[in-house]
Amino acid sequence: MRAFWLFAGAAASAAAVALAVTSCGDKVQSGLTGVDIQVTFESDLQIKRLRFAGFIGQDAAFPPDDRPHVGEERELDPTDENLIVLLPDTMGTKQVFVRVDGTDELGAIMASAGAAQVVETDKILAIRVHLGEPRVCGDGMKHPTAEQCDDGNQLPGDGCSGECVVETGWTCEGSPSVCRSCGDGVCSVGEDECSCPEAECRGIGTCGDGLCCPSRDENVCSCPDDCLEEGAVTCPDSYCCEQERIDGNCEPDCGMCGDHVCEPEKGEDSCTCPGDCMDGSSVCGNQNCCDQSNPPEDIGNCPLDCCPNQPSIDGVCCPNESAESSPEDCCATMAQCGDSVCCPGEENDGCPECCDNVCCDGDCCATENVGSCPQDCCPACGDFQGCTGCCAGECPSGSDCNMTCDQGCSCYFDCTAASCDATCTSSSCYVECGSQSCNVTCQSGVTTGDGGVTRGTGGTDPVGACYCNGAGCNLNCPPGVPEVPCNGGGIGCGTGSCPP
Repeated sequence: MRAFWLFAGAAASAAAVALAVTSCGDKVQSGLTGVDIQVTFESDLQIKRLRFAGFIGQDAAFPPDDRPHVGEERELDPTDENLIVLLPDTMGTKQVFVRVDGTDELGAIMASAGAAQVVETDKILAIRVHLGEPRVCGDGMKHPTAEQCDDGNQLPGDGCSGECVVETGWTCEGSPSVCRSCGDGVCSVGEDECSCPEAECRGIGTCGDGLCCPSRDENVCSCPDDCLEEGAVTCPDSYCCEQERIDGNCEPDCGMCGDHVCEPEKGEDSCTCPGDCMDGSSVCGNQNCCDQSNPPEDIGNCPLDCCPNQPSIDGVCCPNESAESSPEDCCATMAQCGDSVCCPGEENDGCPECCDNVCCDGDCCATENVGSCPQDCCPACGDFQGCTGCCAGECPSGSDCNMTCDQGCSCYFDCTAASCDATCTSSSCYVECGSQSCNVTCQSGVTTGDGGVTRGTGGTDPVGACYCNGAGCNLNCPPGVPEVPCNGGGIGCGTGSCPP
């Protein structure tokens, strides 16, 4: 077993204490609070390092750490690796989410896993993870354990952080993840007038959502699924339900027609009890659509009573309808990304339900990725690992980019407007540089022969080509492969790297 000790946060003051570990399992040490992250993985995976990260909410619980460190020569044991992280005692009772990535010698993620544990003061608790499929944060496919969410991007502030953990105050569900936050100006999936009583959710909610919402006149009669605590209408319970009125056997709830007293609080109105309620009053929410009242009840002023039992196109979003069941009626008030319905106006808002899954249309849908559709899904500035075919990326002005072109991919990087570092491994890589620093490192797989693969910007590249052009170009070729000037300008790793 290899045991590593990392001291984080307020616990750093204990770093001078000498500690030794001889066995796995939970460890109870007086005055020590933390977690023992125990890692296993399949022996056939080419994992050279383990990358540890931890989060409490969206904040880092401890600094990310790679083990073994660069320069430390040792082979990982796929059956027994661990890292013990000491945490401040103030983190007791808080939940820490731990993520472990297994990487190759170049830092590419080969396998991932994650798990959560509630921290206990004065205890070091075990968190066991077995590395599985590699995570790709931002691809819209939530990893089963290593990601708390994945909304298809790595932008913070939308509920799912750039580390694919749920941000404070948000709730994220599904894959791709749909995140909601009460008060963000959008009535999202899972929010309604009761769960999120903000202006954006006013009037939104249906029976069956698990919330008995008095603000939308729900009660044991109008919405028994949500409002019945005992599972049956009882008398008395302060509500006069339709069957009680028909049976006439619950005077405390329904009053008594014919006593010349109109009791709207008990469901009596000009329809249910015309002899008592001569003033034409009506009670919305008593399950009786009263067209004899003043004004008459209809689907517009009392949808709770007058909506049909089944969804129908009538211009009103009824309590038993949703954008999914009745888009014609409900899209205007219930349109929201991630509800599986492409409502009018959502086509250009990046809503996944409006994606047509057609490659080269400019939209990277949930079912597309850099491998199946690089034309749509290649990131503008970043990591092309795991792709096939061609990818083209541009480093925007004022930004520094770290680009990676992985095995089997042909990449074209435009770094003319900014400085960048590009790493190309067993791939074809063309980099256009400006006057700023442009470091291009070519790893294994570069050849000096000719061949042909499609280039991201058109034309053909030699197989295994590695080339850069421009004043800031700094090309680093693999050992044994010479740097050669190209006739049209630029430098290639071997004559086969020069563009035709």
